[in-house]
Amino acid sequence: MEHYDDGTVQPLNSNRLVAEKRNFFRGWQCDIGCSINIAINGDVTLASCGQSGVIGNIGRPMDMGDLPRSITCAKDHCHCGTDICIPKRALVDAG
Repeated sequence: MEHYDDGTVQPLNSNRLVAEKRNFFRGWQCDIGCSINIAINGDVTLASCGQSGVIGNIGRPMDMGDLPRSITCAKDHCHCGTDICIPKRALVDAG
């Protein structure tokens, strides 16, 4: 679901968000721990954007215990429909 400051809530549609140019989340908190991506070579990352770096390979045992649950997004835009669907929150300035 998409939640907006004005109280609007609507079903998430990643294609619409891209078409409306609403896929820019730099500086937002992204729950990359909710998603894993397996590359064709078997490398595993959290999300497909690669911000977690390679955390292992499906051909070798992996310790999933110390992985980040969320990160602050450093990418210019969210390019993947699957990554767009990962829960995100705009960080609020406490000052």
